[in-house]
Amino acid sequence: MAVCAVRCGAEGWEGIEEDGYAQGAWCAEVFTLPHGLPSYQTFRRVLSQGEPEECTKCFMAWTSALRALSAAAFVALDGTTLRHAFARATSHTARHLVRAWATTTRLVRGQVNVDDQA
Repeated sequence: MAVCAVRCGAEGWEGIEEDGYAQGAWCAEVFTLPHGLPSYQTFRRVLSQGEPEECTKCFMAWTSALRALSAAAFVALDGTTLRHAFARATSHTARHLVRAWATTTRLVRGQVNVDDQA
């Protein structure tokens, strides 16, 4: 649910929760939710316990599995800078990503961090 919400433009834990409620009927069809839609506190607690690298690995494994289902003839490249992915206090720069998109399915086929915008 969180991946779908962020992909649709949700920002922050409350945004992920709001997207879940906005897409409630779809979420109920796709996900098993015996206790209803998760709250933003649940998303924060669960997702904060994971390692970012592991989330990336899981996401890439999922998109690789979808690749077998995709008959994408074209791949587009997209560069982006993650919002709020910098720390002013430590002078860490924002994260820049390059993604390969399957144009027919509109799914990510691969993603890498790059050092700087070029």
